[in-house]
Amino acid sequence: MYTSEIFWAIVLILSALTVVIIYYIIRNDAIVLKSSMNSEEGYTSIPENLKKILYAKGKTITPMNPSGVIEINGVRFDAQSRGEFIEPGTEIEVIGFDSVTPIVKIA
Repeated sequence: MYTSEIFWAIVLILSALTVVIIYYIIRNDAIVLKSSMNSEEGYTSIPENLKKILYAKGKTITPMNPSGVIEINGVRFDAQSRGEFIEPGTEIEVIGFDSVTPIVKIA
């Protein structure tokens, strides 16, 4: 007899605690990000030196299978193709970035 009363008392306490926690989260916007980062304030996901090579053409130094080394304007970069094999000496174009790794395609 007492075990069911204890059970319901625990359920009531946990329910009340849940309501208080949810109220606190909603009231204080604890889940929502209140700030943002943008390029006007100096935040960019790609470093400036890499932005300069976006859509630039160069050539592969090593086989791209799918990653390898490319050269653009005399500067070498570790890069990735879109999954295809590219022979050394092939002319390529930078089409984007995966984090800070240039993604290239055959030009």
